[in-house]
Amino acid sequence: MRPHEVFKNPAEVEPEYEEWPTPNCYVKKSGGKPVPPKMKVWRVQETPLRHGGVASPGSGFEEPDAEILALGHNYITGPNSVVVGRHGNFLQWGFSGSPSQMTAAGKQFFINCLLYIRKFDGKRPLVRREFPARAAAADFLAFLEKQQKQPLPADAIERVYAIVENETLDWRLDDDLKSLALTSNRQVETLKSLVAQLKDPAKNAVAQKLLARYTAEKLQTPEQWESWLKENDGRFFFTDVGGYKFMVVPKGYQSEPRP
Repeated sequence: MRPHEVFKNPAEVEPEYEEWPTPNCYVKKSGGKPVPPKMKVWRVQETPLRHGGVASPGSGFEEPDAEILALGHNYITGPNSVVVGRHGNFLQWGFSGSPSQMTAAGKQFFINCLLYIRKFDGKRPLVRREFPARAAAADFLAFLEKQQKQPLPADAIERVYAIVENETLDWRLDDDLKSLALTSNRQVETLKSLVAQLKDPAKNAVAQKLLARYTAEKLQTPEQWESWLKENDGRFFFTDVGGYKFMVVPKGYQSEPRP
């Protein structure tokens, strides 16, 4: 992966690296992946280690209106924590120090980030965080495995979705999706398959139910759905945090390719 332009433009960021002990939370939240005992970091500011700012969970930054600019060393949220990120035309700068407390590399990084966010003037966020990402459903899946007394299929996480009933978050495993031989609720191919299956009388009702579940559209006929697909082809994306829905990137929103 090539470095993001915020490390190069308008000037090169030249950090001095150090090796710090890997926080325990990185081990607990690594998903079983090996974690080295030490990690290479660089200081953006000269402040007490445990009072350095705020990091956000990485979920949601994969959406078309957001991106991770830098991960951050922390003791709570884990290895995928975002300390500098973009959401629409908002810059999340997680560090707490004033410019007078920043290192030379930190100051240049801050300037680069400010100039970068100007490119997104007027491009408001498309997604508002309403739900946790599916990775948070691990406890729910573990409960299902225990209840069924057998391992869940490997694709179970691909069929998880969340709803709110009576002001309470509830996780579900989509068996309707499985009944149509579909293994994932977040692939654009799934959306296209659901529209195609509307023409099958035996599958129409379930396909309509799933389209209502995973889109915000109120279309009725197969022809209307096909027209909607064609009109927005290439601009669909699925969001967990935005409500477990397929959404459409407005025309012209992504005028520049992301790094």
